[in-house]
Amino acid sequence: MRDFVEADWQAVFVYQSDPLYLRYSYWTHRTQKDVCEFIQMFIDEQKEQPRVESEVILLL
Repeated sequence: MRDFVEADWQAVFVYQSDPLYLRYSYWTHRTQKDVCEFIQMFIDEQKEQPRVESEVILLL
């Protein structure tokens, strides 16, 4: 596990654009821009002091 970085957008885009994922999500579709903004939100949260939220990525 580690914090998100900008380069993670591609891996996140793969699963977030999968129809099976979208079936159970409130999103109906995802674009590269959507995913980049989503990840940037997590990166911005990493800089907060004190850090009150923590989203991490699990690498397999």
